[in-house]
Amino acid sequence: LGYAFSTMWMALVSMALLRAGHLPRWFGALGILAAGVYSLAHAELFATVIPGFPVWPEAGLVGSLLWLGWMALLGMFLLRAGGEPARERARGAER
Repeated sequence: LGYAFSTMWMALVSMALLRAGHLPRWFGALGILAAGVYSLAHAELFATVIPGFPVWPEAGLVGSLLWLGWMALLGMFLLRAGGEPARERARGAER
């Protein structure tokens, strides 16, 4: 269930970022791709109860590495962009 909510959150945030246009389009596309790969890791759970269910064994590793990279980039983008509006608000309050 945690995988499902994590991948849904990541896909929804990526789509919102694509629509907003504040970050590069490749970043939103990377998030959607990473969410898709990470969601393939669910196949291992289904394979335990459905014999013959197709599984990509590396999906968990590749998906989680993509997710971690995407989250680190998101943090860097937010830290980089977050300081400017705060400084402008502070300057406006001083006047």
